Amino acid sequence: MPDLPLSGIRVCDLTWIIAGPTATRVLADFGADVIRVEHQQAIDPIRVGRPINGERTTLNNSGFFNYFNRNKRSMLLNVRHPLGMELLHRLIALSDVVIENFSSGVLDSWELSYEAQKTINPGVIYCSISGFGHSGRDKHFTTWGPTAQALSGLTLMSGLPGEPPAGWGYSYMDHTAGYYGAIAILMALHHRNRTGEGQHIDISQVEAGMVLTGPAILDYTVNGRSFRRPGMPPGNHAWEPAIAPHNTYPCAGEDRWIAIAVRNDAEWLAMVRAMGEPAWANDGRFSTNASRLAHQDELDAGIGVWTSTRDEYRLMHLLQAAGVPAGVCQSPGDRVEKDEQFRARNWWAAMPHAEMGEASEFDGVTPRLSHTPGTNRTASPPRRAHPRGDNRPARAFERGVCRVRSDGGVHVSGPLTGLRVIEYTGPLGQLAGKLLADMGADVVAIEPPAGSPARAVGPFVDDVPGPDRSLNYWYHNTNKRSVIVDLTAAEGVAAWKSLVAKADIVIEDCAPGELDTVGLGHASLRPAIDSLIWCSITPFGQTGPWA
Repeated sequence: MPDLPLSGIRVCDLTWIIAGPTATRVLADFGADVIRVEHQQAIDPIRVGRPINGERTTLNNSGFFNYFNRNKRSMLLNVRHPLGMELLHRLIALSDVVIENFSSGVLDSWELSYEAQKTINPGVIYCSISGFGHSGRDKHFTTWGPTAQALSGLTLMSGLPGEPPAGWGYSYMDHTAGYYGAIAILMALHHRNRTGEGQHIDISQVEAGMVLTGPAILDYTVNGRSFRRPGMPPGNHAWEPAIAPHNTYPCAGEDRWIAIAVRNDAEWLAMVRAMGEPAWANDGRFSTNASRLAHQDELDAGIGVWTSTRDEYRLMHLLQAAGVPAGVCQSPGDRVEKDEQFRARNWWAAMPHAEMGEASEFDGVTPRLSHTPGTNRTASPPRRAHPRGDNRPARAFERGVCRVRSDGGVHVSGPLTGLRVIEYTGPLGQLAGKLLADMGADVVAIEPPAGSPARAVGPFVDDVPGPDRSLNYWYHNTNKRSVIVDLTAAEGVAAWKSLVAKADIVIEDCAPGELDTVGLGHASLRPAIDSLIWCSITPFGQTGPWA
């Protein structure tokens, strides 16, 4: 697929289970030639993991395996045999990236440490994903996603006030570590394109989880208090400031729910009208947000009686049409069969599979790139038995050369040094800028005269709000610079255009079309700046009925 952004990049994929295959799936979706090396001595557990298609487990009908391994090729190899190791060396020599998520020390035991790989391929990028990383006291311990979640503090932070930690119920840190692996590989490829240098990427799942706990850690180190305390975690009614109603309410049918958040008195009056003006809702106890908070249990009970006899989707549309924030608590089946937003954006795609049939549906590729979008091309590679001694799978990679480009060996302090990023975001997009800034990009945060809205997000130093006292803002804006720009003034408009003209990347999280209505958005400025990369972060994307 020569029109895809990673076309021409070859990945030697030694990964298994979830974390590593998540990283290589991202690379494959955007055009990289990912070749899975499957181990003849053992079957990847998710090849036989449930859910499965059909009644009997085979090597090719696992939903898990097919989800993580689309767009890839594979080969079966016995790396404990001299011929198998020789073939693996040849694949490494012809690859841009080698990635694995074994326990620390496994590749060392194969005599394939990073130093050894460099002798095979001087420009190789080697990415390892493990529980604790490849150095330190705990490097030999192994983890799963839920273990890494607990060790990073995320499990402690979940749940309801006054109740034990609830956990997350899923291996989120396996996925998150995989996303970090893909991001890091792209950064390393950018660095190699500039300098010719490969490198080792050492990803710890626990550390990747701790990135998500930064404001809570600052709350402890600055304010000296634990995250779990009276009222924390905040539970279903969480909001700053507190609002009511703000909860999840039962609907008709089994385990059907709708979330409703009323932010002010005007939205409450709109909801009362949508409910048909029931007498209980016009009670003086519910006339203001303060009084609704004081009588929240009675309020929730009344709303629950009203919602419990109604279809959740019709109810959502009714409330949204009235201007009341509301959303269905969707099941996985809902996302496939009833979600209008996904349908409008053509999110689901059917790809033929040798064993699972023609109509196997896969989720789409994210993020969406306007000129070089990733694509669903092939289902996951099947594992077929070959006669002993048949080396046909090995011939799949016997083409191409290792591409190492250099711009003269310019020394850089981070893989993204030399890139300028203009960031115009609130709480939604600031982490994206932080990830780039931490890796050397010059990130300039644009703030309105009143300051970024993220400065108003707690916790605060000593619980005293202030533009320079938000620990949340503090954490998410390390390594950035900032400038005040008034986009409502002619001088500010000129400054914005000048800054954007000198940038490589713009990140913004405005509502779709908000900047273009004043001539300052992607559609307005892009024609004059062909090389600009513009990243918009919104809850549902730029298109579709929920945009």
